[in-house]
Amino acid sequence: MTVARLADAASGGFDLASLLERERELAVLERRLADARAGRGRLVVVEGPAGIGKTALLGAARMLVPERGVTVLAARGAPLEQNFSYGVVRQLFEPFLLASGGPESGEFLTGAAALAMRAFADVEPSLRLSAEDASFSTLHGLYWLTANLGSREPLLLLVDDCHWVDAASLRFLAHLSARLDGLPVLVVATVRGGDRATAPALLDHALALASETIRPSPLGAAAAARIVRTQLGTATDSFCRACHAATGGNPLLLQALVGSFIADGGEPGDEAAASVAEFGASSVARLLARRLAVLPAGADAFVQALAVLGDGSPLRHVAALAELGFEEAAELADALRAATVLALSAELVFAHPIVRAAAEETIGSEQRALAHARAATLLAEEGAPQDRLALHLLHAHPRGDPAVVATMCAAAQVAAGRGASDIAATYLRRALDEPPPRASRGHVLLELGLAEIAARRDPRALEELREAVAMIEVPSERAAAALVAGRALGVAAYFQDAAAILESAPDPDPRVEAELAANRLQLASEASAALTRLGRYRDADLPIGPGWHFIHVMLAHRSLFAGDPCSIAEGLLDRALAGSEIFREESIVAIYAAMDLVVIDRLDDAERLCSAFIEEGRRRGAPSIIAAFTFPRAFASLRRGQPRDAEADARWSFERELGMGSDWGPPWSLAFLVEALTELGDFAGADESLARVDALDGQLPEMLAWAFVLEARGRLRIAQGRPREGVDDLRDAGARWERLSCHSATVARWREDAALALAQLGETNEARRLAAEQLELARATGLPRAVGAASRVAGAVAPRADGIPLLREAVDLLGQAPAPVELARALLALGAALRREGHRVEAREHLRQTLELAHRAGAAPLAARSREELLAAGGRPRKPIFTGLEALTASELRVARLAAEGRTNRQIAEGLFVSQRTVETHLRHVFQKLDIGGREQLPSELTAPARDSAAPRRPTGDATGASRQPSQRPGSVAAPRSAGPPLVDDEQREPRFGPSPSRRPPSAGSAT
Repeated sequence: MTVARLADAASGGFDLASLLERERELAVLERRLADARAGRGRLVVVEGPAGIGKTALLGAARMLVPERGVTVLAARGAPLEQNFSYGVVRQLFEPFLLASGGPESGEFLTGAAALAMRAFADVEPSLRLSAEDASFSTLHGLYWLTANLGSREPLLLLVDDCHWVDAASLRFLAHLSARLDGLPVLVVATVRGGDRATAPALLDHALALASETIRPSPLGAAAAARIVRTQLGTATDSFCRACHAATGGNPLLLQALVGSFIADGGEPGDEAAASVAEFGASSVARLLARRLAVLPAGADAFVQALAVLGDGSPLRHVAALAELGFEEAAELADALRAATVLALSAELVFAHPIVRAAAEETIGSEQRALAHARAATLLAEEGAPQDRLALHLLHAHPRGDPAVVATMCAAAQVAAGRGASDIAATYLRRALDEPPPRASRGHVLLELGLAEIAARRDPRALEELREAVAMIEVPSERAAAALVAGRALGVAAYFQDAAAILESAPDPDPRVEAELAANRLQLASEASAALTRLGRYRDADLPIGPGWHFIHVMLAHRSLFAGDPCSIAEGLLDRALAGSEIFREESIVAIYAAMDLVVIDRLDDAERLCSAFIEEGRRRGAPSIIAAFTFPRAFASLRRGQPRDAEADARWSFERELGMGSDWGPPWSLAFLVEALTELGDFAGADESLARVDALDGQLPEMLAWAFVLEARGRLRIAQGRPREGVDDLRDAGARWERLSCHSATVARWREDAALALAQLGETNEARRLAAEQLELARATGLPRAVGAASRVAGAVAPRADGIPLLREAVDLLGQAPAPVELARALLALGAALRREGHRVEAREHLRQTLELAHRAGAAPLAARSREELLAAGGRPRKPIFTGLEALTASELRVARLAAEGRTNRQIAEGLFVSQRTVETHLRHVFQKLDIGGREQLPSELTAPARDSAAPRRPTGDATGASRQPSQRPGSVAAPRSAGPPLVDDEQREPRFGPSPSRRPPSAGSAT
């Protein structure tokens, strides 16, 4: 039906009167529907006051759809269901899924869309999925469910009264609307202007994504007269003008006024004009009372019961709550439809929300609370779900009823399981108001604190969690509560509060001790005490049990910070990762394991560990898990001499964590992103990333990650030719490492860059002192990379006679390590020193190798210095052959890698949590930059990036004492990144990750 025909149809009928003078609005809807059918999805918002005709425009959008070829799904927000998790989402999709054979048919729930079932099922929260990830996982699944439906035929989603939509569904609308481009989906949503009291920020965020906002204007005098004369054919001009003035041109009020006048039997002449002049929105309540007064007895009880129960309630429920007989209630329903109190539909629905609000106003607040309590009892007797009962109990009087507490807690579990932690928190607060028995209050408060920390990271949650743990009297239950609360706070980066709660646990077991250490070691004020406390376990013969693997990770970390030989930490980590315990529970201890594997140059193992978590995060739709393990994988890429890979991972983690609202920004990923960009020569990009973190404008928190950030910024400043600023940052980092009790040359490397910068500034003595300190610390580790890097710096700042031997030693050691960029730096320093001594032929050999290594790594500044030195040594460097890969952005490189592995656009989009259109755009740019025709021509180096100079390590024993072979030989080409093995379920006994090559999985993925 065209807009012209639709507008014409509106001219003759009372039901379509709200479409008069709506040609412009209808034309917008028709254009946007055509866009959606062409794959250009959009969100259109219709905003205006009550009665202006928003719902009529939704109906018009439905009528604009052809008879076939477009699927229409509709839902409506309701005041009662504002705290029903995914209530509007369920209205939209459940009828279609059921008509299509139900969720078990699987037709539309393929791939990531299967995660959408969380919104429709009553499930308890997963212990292996954080609340934040549970929310995103559900949204991610719903997006792909929508995409699957749209792939069958274009989709029109109609959502009425968004100001009453539940928060979880609003999040979905925002999530979908940000990704509509490329989908054949049109979303049309209505919202009452100036009525956004519920979750205004969330509602505004969703509506801000609209491509167009329609604001219907009040009807003009001519259109108003047309409506009046449709029913009152003898109405005079003066009467029509009075009706228009009284209602302000609001179609609903105009129709209500006309209906009231007809009911009174008046004559619509000039004399009657004055009688309608005072009609307005408030008159609807009086009009409702007058209509009920002439209906049979019980009509008022009927509308009050329906107002309490909500639109769409079964007649038997309304009859029971109104204390009416079923037949009597049925007759009243028909009478109320005839009186236009109820809509002319099979369901019991008020004619308009204004009428429903008027019905509510006839009930006193105390009476309404009692009615909601009776409604909950009535529904409970029929076995209604707990979250349905909770909607009424939220409005009922607290009475100290344990059954109500149990219902609210059960409803909270369902909401949390769907990923609606904010709604879970609302239910739990009501449970506390009941109140619960003293013995269970601590457990309810614990769940509330966990829900609030997940939903909003609300500072109130910290006090609630502390109070909850203190209130639980049974020691074993208190310890378990402290562990759960401490882990949740640690993951949310509330390290101080997490440590305080964990420390309060009675008789702490190794799990609690490991978690306590992991949180305290993040803080400079706590680190020394944490290391001392960990020392109690150093020589303890711990039986294998809960926490055994966790405590071994932290003991390995303690050993590294103490500057012990790295072989000690290596053995501890082998034992820690030989089982599956560390993968079963969400804990920051696993991140320590990944970072420490990188620090001791177990780069393959670190990448497999990270990739295993990343792949599991993809499977669950859990971006925070992926973000937590892409930054240590970026760290591994940096140590391996692959700054472009490091940038791709670090940028993904940085952007994702920044979007999740960290208090101080994402310092870990920021540090490695700045490091990678500095290595690549993108100094402006590094500065831009630093500028996006607010904490850098003030006093940086005294936390572990910020020492890495300061080191990275110091190296950037030196590379930019600002050595004094760089030295200041590096000294600040050094002071922080000291306060963190870190004496490891493999972790804290600030002395290396500071020594070189000080030598450049002419402060030779201080440069040599720092270089000597670093070399002494490095030799204690026994790690070739650490000793080689420190030897390079010592040789570079030493007197000429001493410098060249140290530089030769550095080259020899770094040739044994998986450190091509470090090797290139040592070769550059050696070549430059030899050139200055007149050994130009030998110098050229080293400098050519330097240039090749630097160019292969993409380390542009290092390559430029190598070229200058080679020219000065009389060499004729070949012009580098660029393959086009250098032109790819981090996002394009990530997508190209996954495409080269054989993943489809859909699979890539699901794994990266982006739209398919975004993937298509990136691939189009990749093909243009590489000058290729399609994915089958993607270069092989995308799936097998070279890892130069990866060194063999001496065989070491794993947890069983078996010898482990070297993972890489010098000069060999590394295997592609492995996505890691699938993680086992809790009851499985085989480890998910282990150091033995026999356990290494086949390659399945490379980039996040």
